[in-house]
Amino acid sequence: MTAGKRIPPDLPRGGTATLALVGEAPGKTEIARGRPFCGPSGRLLNALLRRAGLSRWDCLVTNALDFKLPKNDIKAVATLTKAEARKALKEWETANGEHPFADHVLTPVAAGAYLPPDIVAEQLGRVRDELAATQPTVVVPMGGTGMWACLGVPGSGKVEKLRGSINQEVLTGRKAVPTYHPAAVMRQYGLRVPLLMDLSKAQNEAAKGPEIELPTRRLLVPETPADIRDWIADNLTDPGTLLATDIETFKGQIDCIGFAPSRLEALTIPFINVPDFTSYWSDPADEAEALRYTAEILMGPWPKLLQYGTYDIQWIWERWGIPVLNYKQDTRLLHHALYPELPKDLATLGATYENERGWKILNSRKEDKRDA
Repeated sequence: MTAGKRIPPDLPRGGTATLALVGEAPGKTEIARGRPFCGPSGRLLNALLRRAGLSRWDCLVTNALDFKLPKNDIKAVATLTKAEARKALKEWETANGEHPFADHVLTPVAAGAYLPPDIVAEQLGRVRDELAATQPTVVVPMGGTGMWACLGVPGSGKVEKLRGSINQEVLTGRKAVPTYHPAAVMRQYGLRVPLLMDLSKAQNEAAKGPEIELPTRRLLVPETPADIRDWIADNLTDPGTLLATDIETFKGQIDCIGFAPSRLEALTIPFINVPDFTSYWSDPADEAEALRYTAEILMGPWPKLLQYGTYDIQWIWERWGIPVLNYKQDTRLLHHALYPELPKDLATLGATYENERGWKILNSRKEDKRDA
C-alpha cells in the first residue's frame, strides 16, 4: 500500500458526468488544497474545457493514482522489472486469489517500470468505482499513466499514437478519447491545440451517446490478379475519381500498395510476405500481372491523393520504374495549410479528421519507419 495524503476526485454536479478526466497523480498544489487539478495544469485544463464548450463541473476529475509521487516520478513507485512483476503477481494471487487487474500488473506504466500488484489493485479499483458511480459518457485518459490505467496500454510512447482516437476503456467498458496531459502542454506549448481538439472530439462523442460507432470499411486483398482486374472495373469507371494511394516498405522493398476511391472502400495489393520476406504471389506470372495492374492504376487518369507523396513516388519509380501520373493532392500539405502548428503524420490526421481507433499501435513492425 502507499502512504501519504489521499486526494479525492472532483465529482460532477448532479452526480453523473459528461466526461471523466483521468490524469496521473496529484502534485504539490493538489496535495496542499486537497483537490485534483487545481494547480497550474488544472487552470490550463479549465481554460481548455471552456474553449471546448465544456464545464468542469459536469466532469469527473480524477487521477490514476490518488497520492503524490516522490519527485513527481512514476518510477519512484513503479519499482519492479517485468520478471519481478510476474513473480509479485503470482505471490499476490496465491495470497488473495485472482487479481482484478492482472493485465495492468504485467503492463509497464513507464519504460521498463511496473507497479506492485497491491498498488494496482487499490488504485484501479478506486478509479473503476468512481467511473461506475458517476456514469460518464466518455472517459478522457490524459497522459501516459492515464492511458495505462484506462486503456491497459504501456504508459510510455503511446500518447501521440493514441490521442484523439476512439477506444474502449478497460475498467468499465466506456467509450474513451485519450489525449495529452495538461502538464505536458505546459512543457511543450505546441500540444495545446491537439489537447483542445481532443476535448472537442470527446464532447462530440458524448453528444452521440455511450455506444462506440466506428466506420465500417471494406478492404479487398486479392487472391488472384483477376480480383484486381474486377476491382478496377467495379470502382474506377469514372476517370475523375480521386484515388487515395499509399505504399508500405519492408527491408528496402515495397511490400504492398493500397488504393482507396472512397473513405470506406479500398484495395491492397501485396507483393512481399512480412516478415519472412517471400513473394506474396506463388506464381511469378501472377506477380507480374499484379504489377501490371498496379502500373495501370498509377499511370491512369484518376487524380491521386497521397500522404507525403514525394516519398512514395520516389520509391515507386526507383523500385518498379513506374511513374505516378496525376498526383493532384497531398494530405500532408493540405493539413499543413490548415494547421501549420500541428504534426503532419497519419496518426495526427486520423485523430483530427476521423473517428477511428488508434491503428498505428496495431502494427508493431519497426523496420523501415517513415512519415505515413
